[in-house]
Amino acid sequence: MNLNSSFELLNNKILKNFNHENRKVLELLYYKLSEVRSLGDYFKSDPNKIVILEKALNFGINIPNTIITDKKSELLKFKKVYKKIVSKAIGESIFFADTYSGQILNYTNNFTNQDIKKLNKEFQLSLFQEKIRKKYELRIFFLDDEFYSMAIFSQNDSKTETDFRRYNFKNPNRTVPYNLPTDIKSKLNALRLSLNLNSGSIDMAVNQRNEYIFFEINPVGQYGMTSIPCNYNIDKIISHFLLNFP
Repeated sequence: MNLNSSFELLNNKILKNFNHENRKVLELLYYKLSEVRSLGDYFKSDPNKIVILEKALNFGINIPNTIITDKKSELLKFKKVYKKIVSKAIGESIFFADTYSGQILNYTNNFTNQDIKKLNKEFQLSLFQEKIRKKYELRIFFLDDEFYSMAIFSQNDSKTETDFRRYNFKNPNRTVPYNLPTDIKSKLNALRLSLNLNSGSIDMAVNQRNEYIFFEINPVGQYGMTSIPCNYNIDKIISHFLLNFP
């Protein structure tokens, strides 16, 4: 190792240490904020998606048939049973933006036989699910035990039918307010209480058999995309919540 590379390694370690020090100070700030009435909690902002799927099942909430594997042979068996499958991020989605590359975001994607053929016998651990034949998707913002739901008719557009985040700005998906059944609200409330969350966004879908299918819960999910189209005025509801108004 030459002097320049040794200096670069040392410099990187020092920068990493500075970032670590700064993060600890920020964590103190977030801890103090958690002692007052607030929306969400920094220390619960990144839950394990796989654990949440298992918890949802335990509360009687349907989830897609799922496999996490690093073996091509297992994936082939899964594909043979469920025919149409999708690949998803196990953790948080990647988002990258710069002047030259534009925006890079990993979506939920269809995973075909051709995609499987390109894989080695073993690959990076990945999550695959049966593709749900949707009637419509649901985006649900919750604040304590109140749920503000919106139906998204993403399946009517080939661009958005697998992942509605592939927005069609020229012809946006139709969205309407939606009233969740009481039993679904009860199960979702039990799930969010088990995670000790007072707010967040939930992604679900209703399939062709009118079954409610749970995808994930995001403790820091945006509420504007639900509030504005559905006229829920969630900003006002949140302000009353933070000020402890009835």
